[in-house]
Amino acid sequence: MITPQPAVTIVMPSYNCQRYIAAAIDSVLNQTFGNFELIIVDNYSSDGTFEIANGYSDARISIEQRKNHGIIAKSRNLGVQKSRSEIIA
Repeated sequence: MITPQPAVTIVMPSYNCQRYIAAAIDSVLNQTFGNFELIIVDNYSSDGTFEIANGYSDARISIEQRKNHGIIAKSRNLGVQKSRSEIIA
């Protein structure tokens, strides 16, 4: 299935943020503007962060995993590379 190009891409790096990840994702999903994609880049969390994020079935959400070795810019850069829009948040 081909989805239309989103107007905005939100890149959300994550690492062991199980306590906050659902609230962060829900905050994005609850916006009145809906033409977006959310790319979550998880640094191989060990606390359930990935499982919680992966539990969302919204087609606008994609999840990538990448070891960033403490350099969070690597996670952000992967999200930017995967984005399909010209506006990135």
